[in-house]
Parts: sequence; structure tokens; C-alpha cells
Amino acid sequence: MSWRYPFVLSLLALPVALLVMLQLKLPRREKNTEKFQLGSYVKNIFKSIQNRNVLLLFFAVITLFMVEFGAFYTFTPVFAGSNLGATSAVIGMVLTTNALSLTIFSFFVTLVASKVSEIRLIQISFVIFAIALCIIPTVNSIAMLVIPCVLIGIVEALAFPSLQSSIAKLAPQQYRSGFMSLNVTIQAIGRAIGPVFAAIIFGVGGIEGVCYIGAAVIMFSILLFSVLIGSKSRKV
Repeated sequence: MSWRYPFVLSLLALPVALLVMLQLKLPRREKNTEKFQLGSYVKNIFKSIQNRNVLLLFFAVITLFMVEFGAFYTFTPVFAGSNLGATSAVIGMVLTTNALSLTIFSFFVTLVASKVSEIRLIQISFVIFAIALCIIPTVNSIAMLVIPCVLIGIVEALAFPSLQSSIAKLAPQQYRSGFMSLNVTIQAIGRAIGPVFAAIIFGVGGIEGVCYIGAAVIMFSILLFSVLIGSKSRKV
């Protein structure tokens, strides 16, 4: 089958969009009689994010997405195909274990979060991520590649909601939507620049360079994050 066919799956968004448009009912909010001033709103958002803990959380977000989309999602399939001789179908099935792991462990996040702080979950997830990246270059069979894929699924299940929740808690109520939009923008920047940096490293050091440098970046970022994050963001 042609490589073009997977893109046909995007057409599934059309019936979903139609269903949302026709069936999704949201409670109506009272209209704000005050005139909305975009310039003032944006200015106040940037004033609000000039907080060490907020900036550290955004730093963690961009680091996570940069390394994840650079080292894992971009070059793990390349490694599986060129070094392990896997077909595109097999690579797809192996990467599916990442999504399955994320789905399964997401159910347990609520139970864990009631006993462990979001900051600690972020720290744990980054350490697991570094370990998973170090495993990838040592893999000598496609079956063994499932292990780092599952581990990174656990990372996503722990890190994503913890980062989102921590940012939301620090956002002023009137600017929370702006904070969340900025968070999505930072994620997109990480997705965009991660593969570029990873490609440069891959050209010099191969998959070993991509994964080991990615693991080093993750460990450096979480050490910096842990040292500088304010005590008010920690849960005793």
C-alpha cells in the first residue's frame, strides 16, 4: 500500500466535528458587558507568567515535547527500520504499544496523584523517560523495542496531566484560558524544533547520539527544575 493512505484517516475528523456541532451542549455563560481589550489581556498574561514556577513548568513542557518528538517519535521508527529491519506495519504495531500504555496507565494517575504531588510525578516521569531513551540504542530486536515504548507511555500518562494541572493552579482565574493557550503554543514549539535538533545530532552520532543526548537533556532539565521550583508548588 502507498504511504499516502495513512493520511486518509484524517477524514475521520469530519464525522466527529459534525457530531460535536450537532450534539455537544455546553452551559451558557453570562455575557461580559465590559469591552474586551486584547492588548491589555495579552499584556496581563505575560505579566502573570513572570513567575519562576510558571517559567520552570513551561521549561519542563518544551523540554519534554522537544525530546519526545525528536528522539522518540521521529528517530525510533528510523532506527527500527534501518537497524532492526522492521517493516512499516511492524513499526506501527510497536508504536501502538506506546499509545496503549498511555491509555492504561492514565486510569491509575488519579489514584497516584492523591498520594504524590504533581511536582514529584513530573520528576519521576522525567527519570523514566531518560531510562527509556538509554534503552533504545541497546535494543537488538523489534520485540525488545516494546519496552521503551511502554515506558514512554507511562511518562506521558504521568507528566502530561501533572504539568497541565500545575500550570492551571498557578494561572489567575481571569487569565487561565490564556495560560492554557500559551501552554499549547509551547508544546507546538517543542514538537517543531525537536526533530530539527535530533536530525542534526543523528547525522553526527546516529541513534546513540540522539538518545543519549536526549536523556542527558532530560536529566539536566529535571535537575534544574527540581532545584529551582518553589516550595509552594510542592505537596508535603
